Amino acid sequence: MAELNTEEKLAHESAILKSDIKTWWVIGVLEKLEALFFRFRIQPDHVTWAATLLVIPCGYLLATGHFLAAGWLNIFIGSLDILDGKLARALNVDSKRGELLDAVLDRYQDFFILVGLLYFFQDHWIQWVIVITMGASGWISYIKAKAELVGANLKRVGMMQRPERFFTLSAGLMIDGIVELSLLPFESLAHWPNHIVLKTVLVFLAIMTNWTAFERFRHSLRQLS
Repeated sequence: MAELNTEEKLAHESAILKSDIKTWWVIGVLEKLEALFFRFRIQPDHVTWAATLLVIPCGYLLATGHFLAAGWLNIFIGSLDILDGKLARALNVDSKRGELLDAVLDRYQDFFILVGLLYFFQDHWIQWVIVITMGASGWISYIKAKAELVGANLKRVGMMQRPERFFTLSAGLMIDGIVELSLLPFESLAHWPNHIVLKTVLVFLAIMTNWTAFERFRHSLRQLS
C-alpha cells in the first residue's frame, strides 16, 4: 500500500534513525506487529484507517499536555503507517488504490497531530514554529509526488522523511514528559522554562523539514535539467 516497504523506508542513511535504533524498531516492534496482523489476516486498509483514527486520541493527549502518553501512541501510529504497505505485499493485495488511500490519510495524520500541539501552545511563539513544520511537511510530500510525476526519483532524498519525523517528535514528547514529571516535586525550579525539551525538538523539526523539502526540490531540478 505504501510506496516503500519497511526495509526501503528504514535502510537509507539517516542521522536520526541510526542502525541500533532501526534494529530495535524493526525487530522489536514492526516484525512482531506484522506477524500478528498477518496471522489474523488483518487487511492493510484497516491498518491505515486504524492509524488515522488513533491520531484523534493522540491529538487530544497533545492538546491537554499528556506528552509522555502521546509520545508512545505516536510511535505506535508511525509503526502502523509503515506496516500497512508491508502487510499489503505479504497478503498480495497491494494496489494503486491502497497507495493513494495511504498517502492521503498520512496527510490527515500529520495535520491532526500538529493541530493538537498548536492548541496546547496557543498564544505562544512556538505555535509559529509548528505552523512552519506543518507547511514544510506538506511541501515534502507535494514535491516528491510532483517530481516523480515528471520523471524524477526522490525515494531516499532528505534527512527528515516521515519515519524520522515520527520518531523525532515521539522521542521529544516522551523525554519532555519525563523531564516535566521529574520537576514536579521541585517548586524552587519555577524559573526552569516549561517544556524546553519539546520546544527544542519542534524548532529542530521546523528547520530539518524545510531543509528536506529544499533538498528534494534541488535534487528534482538536477535530475530534470
